[in-house]
Amino acid sequence: MTSTRAMDLEKTPMEIVSAELSHTHWVRNIKFIHSSRIPVIKLRAIAAGMNEQLMKKQSTVDVDISSTTHDHVGLRAKYYLKKQLIQWPRLRLLALFVKQLLKEHGASDAATGGLRSFALMLMLIRFYQHTYGPNLITPDSDHVNVNLLSGGGAAGKTASTRDSINTNLLGKDLLSFLSMYGTFDFSEVGISVAGAGQFLSLRESNMHNLQVCCIMWGDVNVADNASRIFSIQQIFRSSKKKLLKGDGLRSLLSLKF
Repeated sequence: MTSTRAMDLEKTPMEIVSAELSHTHWVRNIKFIHSSRIPVIKLRAIAAGMNEQLMKKQSTVDVDISSTTHDHVGLRAKYYLKKQLIQWPRLRLLALFVKQLLKEHGASDAATGGLRSFALMLMLIRFYQHTYGPNLITPDSDHVNVNLLSGGGAAGKTASTRDSINTNLLGKDLLSFLSMYGTFDFSEVGISVAGAGQFLSLRESNMHNLQVCCIMWGDVNVADNASRIFSIQQIFRSSKKKLLKGDGLRSLLSLKF
């Protein structure tokens, strides 16, 4: 006779955690992905601490749970990103915007070939390294009189000068980012943020045709599952077109801000 305890011993710790979570009342749509480089439990949880009105709407939050492995860079990445957010003041806002853009196009989930958050962060950091050098110093000449937030609508007219400048600089960064990676040759060139950052020749590095997308964190490619990178590039190109037409940042997202 096989006991429940014996059956549990045949499971991995992540499988046991996933099974236990699936029986809780606050978890929705749980899925354990064991085939990825780093096994992960993806779930949607009912948000805690909500008021009565939000409870009726069943507000939820997406959660990823993974365990420590040789390839897991979670804790090191956390401290690294904290430093980068200080060095590049507009990185946080730009990352949130691009991440939401990819999410709305269904291209932010590595399990389905999308771009995981950390890989996107490294792309953004390499963009800042390449565009501004060691420090994000923007000369006065970059203070253009274009409000990309609303495409020149009422919101742009009522914004304070300081807010308008910040929005302009964010818009300039977004346009440059979309332009840079919308035409980037991921089949030939890899990305590394080590030191001052560099672009890698995949042929010279003997990594050509090994991965569709190569974004290096030390010796680990954090974008090895990004099989939809070329579709993501199309998202970047179409978004850039909208901005150049003067549609404004709000035209790119369904999320209201």
